[in-house]
Amino acid sequence: MVSAQQLTAIETAELGVETLLETVVASRDFFLSDRERYFTEVENVLNTFVDFNEVANVVMNRYAVDATVEQKQRFAGILRNTLTRFYGASLVNYNGEELVFLPSNNEDAESRTDTVVGMELRGSDSNLRLQYQMFLKGKR
Repeated sequence: MVSAQQLTAIETAELGVETLLETVVASRDFFLSDRERYFTEVENVLNTFVDFNEVANVVMNRYAVDATVEQKQRFAGILRNTLTRFYGASLVNYNGEELVFLPSNNEDAESRTDTVVGMELRGSDSNLRLQYQMFLKGKR
């Protein structure tokens, strides 16, 4: 896999999400027969492009300053487990719907350390729009 630091935010999200969707499709049968294996497969992919420790810091916000390293790590683990199961269970019904990455709306994105990446999952009945805020590792 190409180092995420060599890719733009959109390219990183695109590669990660496409890999995640491929993994979900390939592992779908495990959702009913071996759920832990299914979620482990999903988590392994998420770990390649999601820094759960950093996400935990963002979610904890002002409380992160006073939290111990152990508290932050525990919260990051709970967050990783919860998000893995949420995304994994939500995506188990993914059936090859079209995934479109939307053009960046970030003005002057070159001078920023964060980028908002938008995507849309287009189905026959409806569209689901998603947005992720991405940071260069160590630059937030």
